[in-house]
Amino acid sequence: MIAMVLALACCGEPQAVVWGASWCAPCKTMAPIIEELAGEGYRISYHDSDEEHAAATSWEIKTLPTVSVIRDGEEIGRVVGAMKKAALVAFLERNGVKPPKRRKTMAWDAGQYL
Repeated sequence: MIAMVLALACCGEPQAVVWGASWCAPCKTMAPIIEELAGEGYRISYHDSDEEHAAATSWEIKTLPTVSVIRDGEEIGRVVGAMKKAALVAFLERNGVKPPKRRKTMAWDAGQYL
């Protein structure tokens, strides 16, 4: 799984990787935020450090949760510990992880433009 993330992050587009574990309470509090951001189009994925121990060790993950931003196979940003959505979004966007731009469209609904 982490190999796929690294392959995606080698295309010049930054990718956020969140490291956590099933027993980690702060990780559990961040899980809904991660899911929400992924649903909004942020390039972000969650990885369990117990299930992907070798990868977590090679990336020197020592504290959970850890959010790393990877671009071109290199880590360009890291933050540790649980955080609120606004703080996480600020960190991601500061490191180039942004949702895709929404195209402006005009829809006709009940006689009004949306």
